Amino acid sequence: MDLDTKERIHQLVNEITDEDVLLQVMEDVMFYAQKKDPVLLLDTKQQDELKQAIEEGERGDVIALSAFQKATSRWKDR
Repeated sequence: MDLDTKERIHQLVNEITDEDVLLQVMEDVMFYAQKKDPVLLLDTKQQDELKQAIEEGERGDVIALSAFQKATSRWKDR
């Protein structure tokens, strides 16, 4: 095991000040440490939204990538 790598990861995490980012990092690390299905880390509402999105895709209820990019490009300005 490369201790330098672990120390660098610790250093990078210590530099993060955004609480939301830290929570996301924690969830990611928990997944890799526990090797569990990441869906299990989602709350009930998030699991329902994911299921709905999967069902929409299976029904073909989707939009083209270019339409999505056009619609979300304005988000950068907000």
